[in-house]
Amino acid sequence: MPSKTRIGRGFDFVASIYDFCVNLAFGETFNKLQSEAISKLSKSNRCLILGGGTGKILKTCLEVDLSKSYFYCELSDQMISKCKTRLSKSELDLLHFGNDWRASQLDFDLIILPFVLDCYKDSDVELLLLDLNKALSNEGKILIFDFNEESIEGFQASWLQKTFIKILYIFFSSVSGLRTTALPRIFTIAKLTGLELINRWDRKSGWIQASLWKKSH
Repeated sequence: MPSKTRIGRGFDFVASIYDFCVNLAFGETFNKLQSEAISKLSKSNRCLILGGGTGKILKTCLEVDLSKSYFYCELSDQMISKCKTRLSKSELDLLHFGNDWRASQLDFDLIILPFVLDCYKDSDVELLLLDLNKALSNEGKILIFDFNEESIEGFQASWLQKTFIKILYIFFSSVSGLRTTALPRIFTIAKLTGLELINRWDRKSGWIQASLWKKSH
């Protein structure tokens, strides 16, 4: 997998402008998609948010009382610092922060991956999902938000969408050392790792996806 240290430092570099850039490019698209999907979930005991950036998605979870406790894992210490500034004392009491989710040594009822899998190649996504599957409780679920270029229900990415993704990879590879140059096949890989699709939401005709998965029994 890519160097965690370099990726963390790279995202430290963009932490101060991250939210501005996202809003400039997508407006409220990400926030509305996250709110829609999260509002459909039942309350969990332990929730892992992996790669949550500056914490907007965490605030959404807290506002709907999604979980009794949270492990907020983010490689960038600057992102974690910005996240903490969003939170009240009572909200902070529900949270544990860290750079490595494995340090929790807990089973999770819910794992949320907000635009994190696109940082990895197909083979690394498969390894990560296999590990996360093991960290799920028996009835646990994984909620994935990410870009998509797979043909799902007839979706075909436009040349403009593909070009935009290429530009994103060029930028983040220069600041964080990402070796990935193309979106992973998230839906295909999730099924290969023993996950079963429960529900799906999308924006931009399927280019941006939220998908909810559970273990296949």
